[in-house]
Amino acid sequence: MRRLFLRMAMAVLGFAGLSITANAQAADQVVVTVPFEFVIVGTTLPAGTYYIHRLSDDPSKGLVFSSYENHVIAAALPTDVMSASPENPKLSFETAGGVHFLNRIQTANNVFDFPVSKAKFSKALARNNPTSFGTAGK
Repeated sequence: MRRLFLRMAMAVLGFAGLSITANAQAADQVVVTVPFEFVIVGTTLPAGTYYIHRLSDDPSKGLVFSSYENHVIAAALPTDVMSASPENPKLSFETAGGVHFLNRIQTANNVFDFPVSKAKFSKALARNNPTSFGTAGK
């Protein structure tokens, strides 16, 4: 009788431990549809639906971007992680010359900032805004 009670208690504790682990894995997990091609930390990803989640329990260790429809997976390390106010998850982009650079992700728990390469940003801006130099008229 005592062994049966001990087994039942261990089973209940085991299920409780599994539910705590499942909740920890759901932190900072978002599903977003991005309608345009975008760049995240130097990697260009196609338009589509992305599942974004943490690499580990530590939010500063990075995020994984995966798209089953596009067969794409990428990881990115944020430059800064801050606690978020309880708002809807959202993505923020900087745009230059028609190129969208992902620079911030806000989840229910945290805000992740990502670096945008000034060189790539300037290059994208210059590519679509050419300036002509020369002499006018004779």
